[in-house]
Amino acid sequence: MKRILMTIVTSGVIAAACMMGGCEKKQSGEITESAEAESSLSVTPEEEAQEIVDVEASSEIEGEIEDTTPILEGDFTLEQCIRLGQYEGLKLKKTAAKVTDEEARNYAESIQEAVEVTDKNAKVRKGDTVTVAFNTFIDGQEIQQLSSDGYDLRVGDQTFVVEGFEDGLIGLKKGESTELDLTMPSDYEDAALAGKPVRFVPTIITIKRVKEPAEEDIASAKEFLQKNSDMNSLNQLRLDAWSAVETGSEIMYLPASYVDEAKAVFDEISAADAENYGTDLNGYLEILGLTQEEFDHRKDQYARHATKSRLLLEALEKALGVTKDDPDYEKELQEYCEYIGISKEELLKQNGESSVRDYIQTQRICDILIERADVTNG
Repeated sequence: MKRILMTIVTSGVIAAACMMGGCEKKQSGEITESAEAESSLSVTPEEEAQEIVDVEASSEIEGEIEDTTPILEGDFTLEQCIRLGQYEGLKLKKTAAKVTDEEARNYAESIQEAVEVTDKNAKVRKGDTVTVAFNTFIDGQEIQQLSSDGYDLRVGDQTFVVEGFEDGLIGLKKGESTELDLTMPSDYEDAALAGKPVRFVPTIITIKRVKEPAEEDIASAKEFLQKNSDMNSLNQLRLDAWSAVETGSEIMYLPASYVDEAKAVFDEISAADAENYGTDLNGYLEILGLTQEEFDHRKDQYARHATKSRLLLEALEKALGVTKDDPDYEKELQEYCEYIGISKEELLKQNGESSVRDYIQTQRICDILIERADVTNG
């Protein structure tokens, strides 16, 4: 299940973090039975949960300095809490990459499904996906645990643990076998086999190949990739603009009410994640290997950084005369939903109207900063 988290990250800009639920199997490069190899590299719930908390607890990002800004109880004004730095005429550099024809062709090929080759004379070539059976011999003895009745790999990706195995399949036809005299890796996990000469006897079972993409498919791929490249460039420019203002601003106090609200959001997210894993908060912390004290510290730092971002957003809204009731909100929200591939209803359900509006508002503020900045192409 796709889940979008509106999270205020340490740079101060609100970002959308996409989390994919469930365990997706990855193709293994180990010499072992395919099912076992895939299982050993699956993403566990514990690992996925750790990723989620690492995003949510933004203060734990590597290199982040712990925040100790004083907290202000009771009523407050923006002027008490933040001194806004320069926001007009920022010096920004824009980097925009042009998608090449080769990149477009490679992408068009990558999204096509490989189909089995029916030509009996077809030979394995780089880029083919093959199912190969192989027997493995070391010191003249077959090593059963290193043999397979059917192992899938994409020739040329070099995912197989022994160098030279994939290249040795090139030129073989379906049903053909060969002998490959190679060497086990010197750092192989089984020290008794590390660095030893090894003989593989592979047999090609099936050959699958991606058809040459049509020109219109390549053109569509190029348009898609360029759109994403341009969006990435814009998002980086937005981040740079926000960071420039943030760096030049001074936060004197953090309103206690804002900090408490951010902590409540953190608790809601954590409770929802715990429920997704069929446990309560204590069980969730156990999965993550966190003590209550460590969890509370992450929550505190998250709330502090979230509050700083909120203060900066409100100060910029006031300085630029921008309100959240902008008539373009619905249009921008729809464009954002289309970009990330989720319905507006689902986005609002998962994150709440307030968080979504803050995200869209931050993007709008950043765009105004860019319009008023001195932007050069890098």
